[in-house]
Amino acid sequence: MRYDFSSAFLIIKPPATSFGEAWEHLCTDLLAAEHGTEAMIEPTSPDHGVDIYNQKTHHGYQCKSSEQGTAGTIPPMQSIGSLQTAVKHRQLFPWMVYSFCTNAPYSASGMAKIRTAGEGLGLDKEAIDFLGPQYWDEICSKYSDLVKDRFYYRVTANEKAVLDAFRNAGYYQQYVQEFAEKIRRQPFSLVITNNRTPVEIEIPFSPDLTVENYLDVAKQLLGVTLEWTNYPDMGTAAGTSLSVTIDQYPQTFSKKIGELPINAGDPLQLWIKILWRERPHDSAPTEEKAGVAFMSRANFLAFRDFEVPSLMKSLLSSRDRESVTTRRQEALIQSLMWDRLGSLRASTRIQRSPEGVSEFHTAGVYLRDLADIDGSDRRWLEGFIGQSLGVNDRLQIEVLRPTKHEDGEPVPEA
Repeated sequence: MRYDFSSAFLIIKPPATSFGEAWEHLCTDLLAAEHGTEAMIEPTSPDHGVDIYNQKTHHGYQCKSSEQGTAGTIPPMQSIGSLQTAVKHRQLFPWMVYSFCTNAPYSASGMAKIRTAGEGLGLDKEAIDFLGPQYWDEICSKYSDLVKDRFYYRVTANEKAVLDAFRNAGYYQQYVQEFAEKIRRQPFSLVITNNRTPVEIEIPFSPDLTVENYLDVAKQLLGVTLEWTNYPDMGTAAGTSLSVTIDQYPQTFSKKIGELPINAGDPLQLWIKILWRERPHDSAPTEEKAGVAFMSRANFLAFRDFEVPSLMKSLLSSRDRESVTTRRQEALIQSLMWDRLGSLRASTRIQRSPEGVSEFHTAGVYLRDLADIDGSDRRWLEGFIGQSLGVNDRLQIEVLRPTKHEDGEPVPEA
């Protein structure tokens, strides 16, 4: 998907004070854009089981969310309770369809429990609808200007991350050291963008490095490869072709960044073209092996168990094999990018130390249970480290203190 709706990326914007409220406000704004603001009503508390109501189409919406944003993490019993309340007060909001707006898919058993509860309340099967993350991904793409300030999709990578990207791309250490000297001598920041997600990564670079150097760093930081992927259930394969573009015009790999019509701080796009073939590719991994190798298990399971079945529904004939293959490859690439962005956010919080401050000593190590930290502090921590925290998690905090001031004088130990 183009968007990730977990607490690691969705911003809690005032007047929202919690992740759940931020999700509800996002859904409200998107539905108003889609159906017209004059049609939509936000019931005041108590909402009687309806968070948003379309008075023209008699459509009720209930927003449920999980901070993890992964499949099966929204408990069905809370949703059933909201449905029961909505049925009890149906005369206030006479909905014909009741939709659950979720940032993560329900588990199969959870969805079955909700449907069974609906039948017990005398509702037809068609009266209950599920608008999961794929729906919100499509509508966010449609109204991208509306949501552009609602997500953390920009990361500032430090010099170490760029140099590690060169190493991972296969450059010898002597070249990595040469590139490091150029970056330090002529600092020139660039913003890596791409045509498949809104993800942006600001990096320190050098105008004396080439477009090919930039492409190698961009594909490493975004998690994009040139390897083909096999789709055995369709007997097809897909791969990628990469280029660096300005206004969608490819740039010559041998050109230096300083020769391009861009300034420091400008975006430079990694253009990802998806290729396909009607037969498997020799020695290429399956999407499962590719996904497991390059992304977290939770993100891969969400891709495999929910996105793939949805895409396969459109495979109506052999002529659809190209479309479904390329869409599955795109969904895999997008999942890889969001997974990589989460890791980058967690690993680039501490920027390069000031000149002259290179040695640290441990000033203290502290343990803290998340259960002892209130909601607002926990959300701040999640934003800082770039991942969700569970109530049963424990933090180990190590305080590092420089041994010397920038003027060379020693720092006394506390």
